[in-house]
Amino acid sequence: TVRELEGASSISLNIDHNDASMVLYVQDDGSSFDDRAKSALLKHLIAPGFFSSLRTEQQLGYVVSAVNTQFRDRGGISFIIQSPVVGPDTLRDKTLAFMANQERVLSEMSEKVFHENKAGLITKLTQRDKNLTQRTSRYWSNLDLGIMTFDSRTQLADAVSSLEKADIQSFLRSVNSKLGNRYMMIFSEGKFAVP
Repeated sequence: TVRELEGASSISLNIDHNDASMVLYVQDDGSSFDDRAKSALLKHLIAPGFFSSLRTEQQLGYVVSAVNTQFRDRGGISFIIQSPVVGPDTLRDKTLAFMANQERVLSEMSEKVFHENKAGLITKLTQRDKNLTQRTSRYWSNLDLGIMTFDSRTQLADAVSSLEKADIQSFLRSVNSKLGNRYMMIFSEGKFAVP
């Protein structure tokens, strides 16, 4: 059973490593394909900029990634960073600042660029399986979710195709709100722990 995140929760892990690390997770509101499509498309739009800003420009760490996390039928977005230069509180602050700025970035994005990104995600979702391992994994995943038509990726792609820029702008505002009060953060302080 996937538990509903009802507030802010933080879990500190004592990892024997000097680097700080953080996984900051925001859960979708529901488990429908429409809910999952919004988080998949938002992640597709923000992931390159998240990496570029926090890893390349700010040089905060080796591992910097925004991923579309799915637990059974419940989607969400996770922000993952491993850093030798700052602690987890700073990593979270930098992530929140990046996401707040994405509201402006998305607002200024042309409809053409938005639809190109949407088409790119749809193409990725509808790609044929590259090998039997991928096909087997897809079939088992669909069976586990009770999708006997084995077409969850097609259903997700269809849901993505119906989204408009205004839908994602509204969803982004919702994600940013949850980053303040309805999230899970798992972190290790590394050498930045206060004695």
